[in-house]
Amino acid sequence: MGLIGDFISGVGSALSAVGSAFCSAVSGVCSAIGGALFSGAGGVASIVTGIVGTAVGIPQILSIVGAVGTIVSGIAQWLGMKEPEEKPEELGMKAEESERKPEEFDSTEAYIAYLRKEVEIDQMKVKSLSNEDRARYAAIGTGLYIKGIEEKYDIEAPGEFWRTVADLHMKGDEVRKYIEAFKEKGIGSMKDLSDYIKGKPLESGTEPREVSGAIMDGLKEIYPEISDKELMEKFTSLTMPSAE
Repeated sequence: MGLIGDFISGVGSALSAVGSAFCSAVSGVCSAIGGALFSGAGGVASIVTGIVGTAVGIPQILSIVGAVGTIVSGIAQWLGMKEPEEKPEELGMKAEESERKPEEFDSTEAYIAYLRKEVEIDQMKVKSLSNEDRARYAAIGTGLYIKGIEEKYDIEAPGEFWRTVADLHMKGDEVRKYIEAFKEKGIGSMKDLSDYIKGKPLESGTEPREVSGAIMDGLKEIYPEISDKELMEKFTSLTMPSAE
C-alpha cells in the first residue's frame, strides 16, 4: 500500500474509532440514567447509534447530530413538547443531572416537561462544553424528543430514518408530513421510508407499493400546488445518491 496509503488507512481507522467511542459514551450516559426509555431496545442510545452510523470524527458527528436535531426540534416544537429557546444539549444535560427517572412519568412528554421546569443546569457549563460533549448531550436530548414524537404518533422512528432525512436535507415540516402519511397508511415504522429510498429490502414485511403510496401522499401534502408529473419527478428524486 505504501507509506501514504498506510497513513490514510490509519487516519480512517482512527476516525472510525472516534465514532464508535462516541456511541459508547452516549450508551454509558443512557445506562447511567437508566430505564427502557434510554437504554432499552429502541431507546435513546439505540436511536443515537442509528443517527451517527458510520460517521467518523467529532466535527462530522457534531454536524450530523445538529442537522437531525434541527429537524426533530421543529417537529417537537410543532407538537408542543419543546419550547422555542430550548436546546437539545441542555435537555440532554438535564436528563443526566436529574434525580428522577423517566419511568416515574406517564409519558416522555411529561418527563421532558419535568426536565425543563424542575432541573436547572449551570449555563456557564453549557457555554464551555467541548464539541464532543456538546454533540453527546445534543444527541441524547434529540433522542428524547424523538421518543416523544414516536409516542405522539404511535409509530417507530429509528435513528436510521432520521439520518436519511437529514442526508436528504429535508425540513421538519416535510418529515412531519411523511410521518403523518405513513401513520395514515397504517405503516408502523418510518424505517420503511429510509429502506425504500435506499433500495433495501423492507425488513418489516410492508409491501413496497404501500410505502411508495405513503411517500406519494406525503409529497402531495408537501407540494399541494404542483402537477402529477412534477410530483412523480419529486418522487423519483428521493434517492440517497442524489443527496450525496
